[in-house]
Amino acid sequence: MRTQFDPGGLAQAGAAGHGFFLAVYPETASRSALEGLACAERRAACLRGMPRPARLLHATLLSLGRHDGPDEEVDRRIDLAKAACARLAHPCFEVRFDEVMSFAPDRNGKCPVVAVGGEGVGALSAFRRALLAAIGLAPSTGYKPHVTLLYDRRVVDPHGIVPIGWTVREFCLVHSLIGHSRHDILARWPLGTPGTPRPAQ
Repeated sequence: MRTQFDPGGLAQAGAAGHGFFLAVYPETASRSALEGLACAERRAACLRGMPRPARLLHATLLSLGRHDGPDEEVDRRIDLAKAACARLAHPCFEVRFDEVMSFAPDRNGKCPVVAVGGEGVGALSAFRRALLAAIGLAPSTGYKPHVTLLYDRRVVDPHGIVPIGWTVREFCLVHSLIGHSRHDILARWPLGTPGTPRPAQ
């Protein structure tokens, strides 16, 4: 009998401190391009927020919640998510971001300045739908693929940029230490065929 993953239950397992999510990371050249874009946007719009470290640039697929430390229930649910991800078979695909804009401000009044896309992120959205199905979740609305470049109190109006893209060849389970600018990759799954996750590098 297949056990379904419940992200809502996971999110209630503890307080903020440690975050867990599934994501894709840009390849080296695209990561450098996104880093340069963040610096250029900061200068052009006279923003005060600092660009996010290049190593943290990513596109989130699914948040698995935030917690305040090790917990057996959290570990069990993460294991269920990992098992579901290992069953997923999906080809590699291209993703392309061609616009910058601000999202709504967070609870601290700072707006995420993000790279987004139109048709260029369609394959990423399709992959996320396949991922949700593998985990046992219904398709969700309101998901807008993006890469967060920095946070600032000023609002950046939507405008086009030279497209930045890469070939997505894997997706990852990530442990984020909230407030410490640190991502630990717990598992990687190559796209193509289902199987056990590769060891994190």
